[in-house]
Amino acid sequence: MAARHIAPRTAPGARVVAQAVTLLSPDPDCARADLARQLTAVGRMPAYRACLRRAGLTNPADTLVVGDGTTVTDAVKRYQDAGVTDLIVVPLNERRRTLDLLTG
Repeated sequence: MAARHIAPRTAPGARVVAQAVTLLSPDPDCARADLARQLTAVGRMPAYRACLRRAGLTNPADTLVVGDGTTVTDAVKRYQDAGVTDLIVVPLNERRRTLDLLTG
């Protein structure tokens, strides 16, 4: 997560903004494989591949938070722990349920 590298280098009081794209799924492996197929073209872009490599990831689907409610709330906690002050959550499905998990 880039935030853990950025936050310590910012001025005191600076805001660190990140985005988390989420997908609630009872079968995260299947969902991630489907997303990987859908994002194949993105993964072929040289600049995006370079970004993924720097982050230690192999494909664009690895940048998404996929799983159950606990997976999503744990990911949000990791963003906060990394120093993110403003997290933009983009649910790909079950928008209301995702937002309820994060505000409840």
